[in-house]
Amino acid sequence: MSANCLPTEIVDAILELVYYSNGEPDKVTLKSCAVISRVWTASAQRLLFRSVALRGVHHGREHTSFCEATNPSTPHGRALGQHVRVMEVYIGEKSGHDLDDSDLADLLGRTPRLYELILRVTGVHQFLYGTMEKLAQLAAGRPSGFSSMLNDVGPLRIRALTLLSCGIQSPVLYQLLEVFPSIQFLYLGFELAAPPPKWTPAFHLYELSLVRTPRLPVLQWLLSSSTDSIQILSFRDSPRSCVR
Repeated sequence: MSANCLPTEIVDAILELVYYSNGEPDKVTLKSCAVISRVWTASAQRLLFRSVALRGVHHGREHTSFCEATNPSTPHGRALGQHVRVMEVYIGEKSGHDLDDSDLADLLGRTPRLYELILRVTGVHQFLYGTMEKLAQLAAGRPSGFSSMLNDVGPLRIRALTLLSCGIQSPVLYQLLEVFPSIQFLYLGFELAAPPPKWTPAFHLYELSLVRTPRLPVLQWLLSSSTDSIQILSFRDSPRSCVR
């Protein structure tokens, strides 16, 4: 039986077996499979776009290629964007050539079924009002512009947030938690000293992992709405260090 005659379910099963190599997606093999035959293309592309890392600059090769592939004005672009489950983005200086918070809003508008967002934020103290407005529209299922073409998939419900780096006094974490109360899995890889906001948390955490233990008021705020939902609480340092 030739590759062109295999049922889609068999092709999916085969590609799932080769998806990981040493713990990382084997994108070289998947790219080769995508051009073997048209029957294999859709299955290979679905896996290729499952996990995306954009560590380049604004309009750099990574960013441009991803935006061209996930053009929401085309059916194929919308389909590829909906395959993305995990996305890693580096956000840098607004005055430089790095991706910034407005780029993040655009990327999230292209990935309406995103499950986990992995962020590194440097040189940006907080997201601008315009960005937060766009993110709120996505979370509410009322996107504007190109993203309005994704309305049929419903609101953006991010379940896991990994914030690897950010300013110690930055409110970015609080901004994202306010917009996406759907977050249940939270990993913080930086020291957080920004005082908690006045609004009452609406998110319910299942897991909270902390590389650096924050001050007690911050920890109390993060857990205040998760008394009945938290199942995993992970500290690298002793929790006693937060009482200071």
